[in-house]
Amino acid sequence: MRKWILLSLSLFIILMACTQKEKQPALAEGEIFFNVDSTLIQTPFSVPEYGFQVSPPITWLATSPNMLKQIKESLESVVQPKGDFQINPLQFFLHPDHPSVLVVSYITDQNVEADIPALQERYITSIRTSLALYNLQENQYTKTGIPIIQYLLQKDGNIIFKILFEDSKNQLIQLDYVVPQSVFPEESKAIESSIGTISIQ
Repeated sequence: MRKWILLSLSLFIILMACTQKEKQPALAEGEIFFNVDSTLIQTPFSVPEYGFQVSPPITWLATSPNMLKQIKESLESVVQPKGDFQINPLQFFLHPDHPSVLVVSYITDQNVEADIPALQERYITSIRTSLALYNLQENQYTKTGIPIIQYLLQKDGNIIFKILFEDSKNQLIQLDYVVPQSVFPEESKAIESSIGTISIQ
């Protein structure tokens, strides 16, 4: 059943991308156009110290500073690979009616001062190893010239999209969209719209 769900999701993503490419014949090879519905997203989220922005789904609410601090202190990440990496949350966006969440983070290496390509390569290897049991599916593409690595997996009844990209200040940024399988159909367009707003500043 789990394999069937992931296969269906993968086919949906592939068909969506193919359809969009037909509508956007000028796209470069490897470029994916996302259909962004402005009614499904909120104002962009950004942090001055980091060179990117993304608009979360419209009903997913940012945590307060106090709650953010508490979550950071007690967080045991849902999809954190094993190893020497540190996932540093910048903000959590929570759906008020069900346990969907967008986690915006940046990735650092606890032991090695490496450049972004080396850090990303080691982190990707860690992801592939630690999450292989969850039928991990990997896709690499560009969005408005931004190289993006996207992972899709199902874990503990959740559909998870993990997005990795480098911002303009040489930080490895990670977005985790975690959505209960039962509500994914109604949230999928908002997630697509949100991913489609990723930009480098």
